[in-house]
Amino acid sequence: MGKFTYRVLILIFATAGPSYALLPSSQPTYVDSVRTLFQQGKVYKDYENWERTLPYFQKMTQIAEAHQDTSYIVRCNVQLSYIYLELEMYDSVLAQMEYLMPMAEAAHDSVSYWRAQTIYSGALAQASKEEALLEIERGKLNARKAGSMGTIADAFNNEYLYLMEIGELQKALSASDSASYYYNLANNPKRVAIGALNRGNILRELGQYETALASLHEALSIAEQDSLLFTAALIYNGIGELYWQLENAASAQEYYHLGLKWAPDSSRIQALIYSGLGTTYFENQQYDSARLFYHKSLVLWQFKEYHTNILLQLCNLIALEFELNEGLEGVPILMAQADALLPKVDHKIQVAMYQLIKGEYFLRNKEATRALEVLAMAEPIIFGEGYLKGAVDLRYLQREAYLELQDWATYREYQLEYEQLRDSLRNTERDQFTQKLNVEYGLTRRDREITNLRQENELQADLNAVVTQKLELQKKNLNLSLVVLATIIVFLGVVSWAYRRIRAKNQIIQKLNAEINHRTLNHLSFIQKFYSLEARSATDADQRKAMESGVVKLESMLALYRQLYNDLDDQKRVPLLPYLTGLLEKLMEVSGLPEDSVMVGGPEILIDVEEMKQVGLILTELATNSIKYGQTTGTPFQLKVTWSLPNAKKLEIVLADNGPGLSDSVAMMRQKSFGLNVLFMLAEKQLKGELTYAEEDGAQWKLSWNPKILEHAILS
Repeated sequence: MGKFTYRVLILIFATAGPSYALLPSSQPTYVDSVRTLFQQGKVYKDYENWERTLPYFQKMTQIAEAHQDTSYIVRCNVQLSYIYLELEMYDSVLAQMEYLMPMAEAAHDSVSYWRAQTIYSGALAQASKEEALLEIERGKLNARKAGSMGTIADAFNNEYLYLMEIGELQKALSASDSASYYYNLANNPKRVAIGALNRGNILRELGQYETALASLHEALSIAEQDSLLFTAALIYNGIGELYWQLENAASAQEYYHLGLKWAPDSSRIQALIYSGLGTTYFENQQYDSARLFYHKSLVLWQFKEYHTNILLQLCNLIALEFELNEGLEGVPILMAQADALLPKVDHKIQVAMYQLIKGEYFLRNKEATRALEVLAMAEPIIFGEGYLKGAVDLRYLQREAYLELQDWATYREYQLEYEQLRDSLRNTERDQFTQKLNVEYGLTRRDREITNLRQENELQADLNAVVTQKLELQKKNLNLSLVVLATIIVFLGVVSWAYRRIRAKNQIIQKLNAEINHRTLNHLSFIQKFYSLEARSATDADQRKAMESGVVKLESMLALYRQLYNDLDDQKRVPLLPYLTGLLEKLMEVSGLPEDSVMVGGPEILIDVEEMKQVGLILTELATNSIKYGQTTGTPFQLKVTWSLPNAKKLEIVLADNGPGLSDSVAMMRQKSFGLNVLFMLAEKQLKGELTYAEEDGAQWKLSWNPKILEHAILS
């Protein structure tokens, strides 16, 4: 099953569809029809029954296009493209994206554009297009600009799909792990479970069976915990396939049946599990049960028009007829269906395997010439794809055909090739068998560990009985323990009461500070407006000019104060770069210096708003002192503010100028300057950090502390 159902097993999990609202809250009346269609289709979409979802989303898109609502058309088509992607209709996706992405960009709908690009790169990856890798890298870049963990995860998942298509398993494993990491950050348990499933499938392909099994069970635990029906069924199927690969048909059958309990009716995963059960029953020689499940799988694949999987089930049924050897009356009917299907099947190996089965049928009917004609069509595919097991079967059948034709020279030639290929296959199977024994040893070792743990549990139970007897003796001290506990509770209550009072006082102080800031801003605004009126009424030109200059400075001071305090009131965390850039450029403007007198730079990070206010106050005071004392004749004044992260928790901000530096030591300056003492108190008491001074081509101040909030910002 593994090779033939590969493209079905690697399902598209790039995105769950756009996470934004499909429709705005206020829309024309025709929107009600679309809302109804969306809700009806979403019922099937939640169960990942894409075939039944498709008609609803197609109708929804047609209504949007009929009313020529561009924004509406874009969002509906993004939803529809996602359904096409899940149905592996890659050409439909690529055709839609040719007009959808430019339309989203023209409508300035960045979220829809990024989602569309993610779906586009996913379709390219699945279709193994050469330009897929370029689009995937673009998708990563746009995802990081969007700042959405889910979108970043989608981009890595598309890379995983592309690498799986081209056979780069180790790189695919790395991409899948990256996708799982970002899905976990996005709090998306379904995608995390799928990531563990993908990891298990890759490890299985690499022959690391024990690790693969552990990864699949991890995925199963997440899926069952969150009641993810389709995902759990898919994982049960993966575990069943792994046990089948380890030639453990009983365990494979057990997990297939468990998967059926989770699989939605008429879904792709249900068809896969039916096929797996048919194979396990075939192996156990329960041919009636095998035929039943093969037919169930065939009916579902025919309904969904998955041609490769239809051909696979037809091959399984023909092989079953060979095994029963009851005249082969039913084989021509099955072969007629398969022959009609061949032009629609793009899976080369599956086509070649059918041709081998067809050649075997002709040999059983003593039609060696017709058998050789069919086998000749399979030969270039099998050797071109490097399918060793198929090559062994091919040479065996060709040898038997020439034996029947009594062409002894050609028979000996093919006999020699058959033996060489068979030996190569045996060596490969021997290596695989060794790996299987190692896995079985690991599973047996796990059983022994379970037995040992049970014995330890029994011993622990005996110890617990002894402990219980001791506890009976300790009941006499219970009253004392209760008194101690009550004392602790009272103490904690007093501490809690005191903490609440201190917290309430701090909140009052914060409100008073906010009120003071607000009133100060109002007073500055009043003075500015009053001064502006006086400037207008001044009769003397020089006096008016001087007063107008003062008005400009007051306006700059007002803007600086507003940026330092009031602009932060409605925020919880603030990006450091834009805040300090605006603050210091405004300070330069107030001081009459050009904007290029200050240079600000550092990594893009976010910190707590209250800490930002303290930092802004400290840097404003230090910068003001630098402007006041750091300017020298003949040298343009330069102020530089940078920051860095020495480790994951610490932030350092350095403010440096090109002036002469301090005239006295810092200790002497602190004795003279109350303002400098306040800055050190803010750094040490409020920020729990450190403010230090050094001279290096001018004054250099360094503020370092461990912020309460320290996040890397993703800025577009």
